[in-house]
Amino acid sequence: MSGLVETLVECPLNINTTYDCANPYPNCTSSLGFQFSSLWIISQNIYNACPTDWRIADPQVDALSDAACQEIAGSGWTYYPGADIWARLTTWKFPLLQLVAIFPRPPLSFRTEAFVLFHLLGNPVGTIKDLILKFATCQSRAEFWEHHLSRELKDLVDEPEPKPRYSNLARKWKALAIITDSYDEWGTDKGDAARDFLFERLNSTDIPDSDKIKLLAICQKTGNALAADRTTKFFPVIVAQGLFIGTVAIAFGRTESAAAGLNPTTFINIEAHSIAFTALYFWVIPAVFLASVIGVSQTENAIPRIVQRFQSDIRNAFPRWTSSLPNDHLTEDDVEGRPDAALRERSGGIYTWQPTQARSTVGVLYPTPHSASIATTPNLFAIISSATIKLFTLRRGSPVFALILVAVGTITGLLISYLVPPVGFEARHIAELLIYETWLLSALLDYLPFGTHHRAQFWLTFGKDLLATVATMGGIIATQVGVFNRCGSYTLWGKVPLQLPEVVSVAGTLVHRIATVYPALAFLAVGLQLVVFPAWIVVQYHQAVRVFLQRDDNASNFAAWHAVCADWARSDGWWLRRGWFWAEASVRRGLGGRVGAKSPIWPRTVSGTDPLLRTHSLSA
Repeated sequence: MSGLVETLVECPLNINTTYDCANPYPNCTSSLGFQFSSLWIISQNIYNACPTDWRIADPQVDALSDAACQEIAGSGWTYYPGADIWARLTTWKFPLLQLVAIFPRPPLSFRTEAFVLFHLLGNPVGTIKDLILKFATCQSRAEFWEHHLSRELKDLVDEPEPKPRYSNLARKWKALAIITDSYDEWGTDKGDAARDFLFERLNSTDIPDSDKIKLLAICQKTGNALAADRTTKFFPVIVAQGLFIGTVAIAFGRTESAAAGLNPTTFINIEAHSIAFTALYFWVIPAVFLASVIGVSQTENAIPRIVQRFQSDIRNAFPRWTSSLPNDHLTEDDVEGRPDAALRERSGGIYTWQPTQARSTVGVLYPTPHSASIATTPNLFAIISSATIKLFTLRRGSPVFALILVAVGTITGLLISYLVPPVGFEARHIAELLIYETWLLSALLDYLPFGTHHRAQFWLTFGKDLLATVATMGGIIATQVGVFNRCGSYTLWGKVPLQLPEVVSVAGTLVHRIATVYPALAFLAVGLQLVVFPAWIVVQYHQAVRVFLQRDDNASNFAAWHAVCADWARSDGWWLRRGWFWAEASVRRGLGGRVGAKSPIWPRTVSGTDPLLRTHSLSA
């Protein structure tokens, strides 16, 4: 065969000789390699000369066989033109990279910022898991303080009647929650110590209420300072995500128009595969959103300075108190001359990497009348409601939800690649799965037993994520330059004829799907990542969101929303309540059950007040 290959001539593209089955198109090779346009001309010349030529896979279809393709174009791959590579990068890859560029990074040091980016790209499962863990930890702090301030400590909160536009209660528990959460940057044990000290003082019977109110005022002042320091890039991220969606939508339309006509400037099948590999990174959308809600401190020393001033204010206001607030972590580190930066990095100061946080299940801290009613008088709707709540409740530190977010993008990419002719499993699917498996392996390595506060853990994780980033991004770059631009990628390893985009049946399929199926799959995945998944997290951890997004002027970021909710509850809420009871009664009647019993799903009263008519807090 090698001798035959050496004697093959260059395939003539512009022919003047008449060929037929008796005088077939010559056996030849193309110096252009695997190129759609030249291969299409060659296949047309062969088919027009003799449809039964051995190089034609099927006499009914003007398409080369895999063996003929490899003889003409070679068995290797061919680079895409440089202009095409750049156009696809700017169209499908750079819009996502701009989201990565604005990902919030704690200003602890340059190595920390680099760590955050490599951890994001090399271990998205771990990044999203720990972002959710940060929400869960802050939620538990907020629930603790809201519960106690609204009950045994409620006399310390001055809430005039009628209630003001911005609730004093919400101001106080959010301030206490953000203080406790700030101590969590050096470990939840520090946050627990701060929480216990403040609660013990506020709940002590030996301390007069005037001192407790003064302590709450100091906490409010400190909470405002911490809120002012926290930089939340919420609005810029929303704008960037909107621009990303608009760019993708425009790119779909431009691809469809550019691929039309007799001399297309781009090919839909290559663009569709580029979309598929971009879809692998759709998890960037919710990751950037969650990180922007949490925000970061403006400088490395801002939080330590505010916390030290907080402790100083308490000492000055109450000189006789023995403070048990943690303070040792605020002293200068002997190695780096900074407030124990290494401890902060590996104990909670990097919100996307929480190696020392507890991974226990987050449940309901305090039973509500609603949940108690369900537990005591279960029925069909109670069972369904309980099962639904358990199904959709996120588990603290569990990687399941993060795996789902990353898997949605991977599944989308696999589906789009599968639906590009030739329809079926091919080499690109292996590459997409390898990228996903690299992320899974990187996440799995996070569970290696380093021990508590192991100094090597930071650098080993850094190196592991750097390697994973290089491997996955290198795979993406390889696909962009043309590693799959070869015969086997368009014949399913020889199982079908060569599916060039100029073939009539292939062209019709591609034109239809670039206008329907491909954008539908892509925007469905984007919708899940942009709306559904973030909303799922925000709803479950809504108090944590209020803590992170609180303002330093005691005003609310969501006053208008809370006002609408309160107005709806006072006016039209009874329609929803009526509909619920009617639906439950109908199901009972259909099942032959007891009709007319009091529904435990939506109790008519909570502490003597309709739950829909309870006063809504207008402070977020």
